[in-house]
Amino acid sequence: MLFQHLEDVNEDYVTHLKSALTISKRMIKGAVCVFIHAFLPCVFTNTASTICNEIVVEVNAKKIHKE
Repeated sequence: MLFQHLEDVNEDYVTHLKSALTISKRMIKGAVCVFIHAFLPCVFTNTASTICNEIVVEVNAKKIHKE
């Protein structure tokens, strides 16, 4: 049960760990940009949206590739 997700995504533990940490690092970067944007609306106007869209495209591409 604990590793069912790894089977579902067809990845070993280390591959999944690296991928998840990379995505989380990018999401943190996006969150920091949104935080700054909240106080300074003229900066990072599209950064977080771009990061989110890139992540979605990459994750969906991995799903298609694995099937």
